[in-house]
Amino acid sequence: KNRDQLCFVWSVLAHLYPGDGKNRDRVTKYEQYLDTLDLSGLEFPLQVKQVKVFEMNNPQISVNVFALSDIKNQYHVLYRSNFAHVRKQSVNLLLLQSENGSHNYTLITNMSALIHGRNASDRKVYVCNSCLHPFSSESILERHLPYCLSHAPQQVCYPDPEDNILKFNRYDQCFELPFYIVADFES
Repeated sequence: KNRDQLCFVWSVLAHLYPGDGKNRDRVTKYEQYLDTLDLSGLEFPLQVKQVKVFEMNNPQISVNVFALSDIKNQYHVLYRSNFAHVRKQSVNLLLLQSENGSHNYTLITNMSALIHGRNASDRKVYVCNSCLHPFSSESILERHLPYCLSHAPQQVCYPDPEDNILKFNRYDQCFELPFYIVADFES
């Protein structure tokens, strides 16, 4: 709960210095640690494109930024750190944007709970920070990461259960063919 433009900084500090877990939303718990971060060259409120500058200034910290999608219970990756698996501290933030253009960063303390709405299981899931796909075990996630991290962040969109039929309707994009043969080899 802050009244200044430093929501990004307070969220990062909340991850770095969690304390006993009580009153983590109070800025007064983190004011003493403000000088531990190098904020040079940054303008606040922090734009997503400046997260890379923050990571260069603070070589022990990597930051991933996610945002709410237009689809209910869906999120997408705004910024994925290239240093997430090599740096000591990896911070996941959710960017909440209001209609008037202002925005607030908030700390994601449990990615499994955030993504929980996508799977039917009540168990903890291990989430890939690049494609936001949940996995049942950490070993499966570790096998997935080398393939996923070789690409830009991507989001898998599942069809709406009520409208799950894919139809082709762009007939104007088809090539005209002089012959069209369909053969059935099963009979």
